[in-house]
Amino acid sequence: MPAGVTHHLGQAPDDAEAPWLVSSFERQETEISEASLPLSFTDALTVTIAALTEDQANFILDQVCESLIGTRVEVEGWQVGAIQPPSVRGPYAAGLKATDTDLKYQVIRATFPFTVSR
Repeated sequence: MPAGVTHHLGQAPDDAEAPWLVSSFERQETEISEASLPLSFTDALTVTIAALTEDQANFILDQVCESLIGTRVEVEGWQVGAIQPPSVRGPYAAGLKATDTDLKYQVIRATFPFTVSR
């Protein structure tokens, strides 16, 4: 993740202050062999950005893309493909509000796919 933005795994704590990133992994698709063994998966790294303004959220998304696209995770016994450009939802106004301005945070959800196989 890019330096300078607070990063949380799975969920931001209640006292988090924007801007922040939350990341999680999700399995999107599994290909099973005739022997019923999983051979390959399409996984995704989902990054949710919470920011004070749309411009800030988009700027952070650009930084996240620069730091992730093309990188690979090493997992012993598996071949992991490079992280691909994301599908993006947002920015949109979230239900959370900044305590000092009472404005809703702007949120972007970016899903970065990659493949995993044996």
